[in-house]
Amino acid sequence: MKESPPRTRLRIDPSDLVLEIISIVIAILLALGVNEWRDALRARANAHEAMVAIRDEIVANDRELHALMPHHLANLQAFRALLKGSSRQRPVSFDTFMETFGRVNPHGFQAVQAESTAWDLARGSGVLSAVPYATRVALERAYREQSFLNTYPDRIIADLHFGVAPRNADFRFAANGFWIDTADAVLTEQRLAQDYAAARKALDAALR
Repeated sequence: MKESPPRTRLRIDPSDLVLEIISIVIAILLALGVNEWRDALRARANAHEAMVAIRDEIVANDRELHALMPHHLANLQAFRALLKGSSRQRPVSFDTFMETFGRVNPHGFQAVQAESTAWDLARGSGVLSAVPYATRVALERAYREQSFLNTYPDRIIADLHFGVAPRNADFRFAANGFWIDTADAVLTEQRLAQDYAAARKALDAALR
């Protein structure tokens, strides 16, 4: 009976094992690097698209703002003149108040209809993280001022009184409230115009 030949042990060279491990690690790192590069490229593309949309939105808002600023300044000047010409002995009547309002507001009070859809979408999607910090700051300032301005129409219209007025009623208080709120709105519009200009400048720099 013949004896079976002795089994030979498979010997692995440690250097080959190390090279194999290094190759696997390099392959994994390369794959991760490619994925990160693709993610960064996609984030930059999304941020660029968002900034273009926001810039278009700001341009449209700024155009409407500048169209209505002279109108609101006329409101302010008309009610300032009305209050300057009134006195305790000469109350501001409902007819005088409404006649002044109708003269400067033939189509009713015209509020700025500023949109923020592009900005809200960008904030909600998280693409702003890929937008330069200085640009984000300029945009946040402009849209914060815009949001503040959007509260004024309700405050100004609340100063108006409609319906039958009491006989000999003094509407000086309403006229004064209308003038104060309009003055605040005019100042806010002037600040917003500057913020829009700064935001557009920052966007133009980031989009180059």
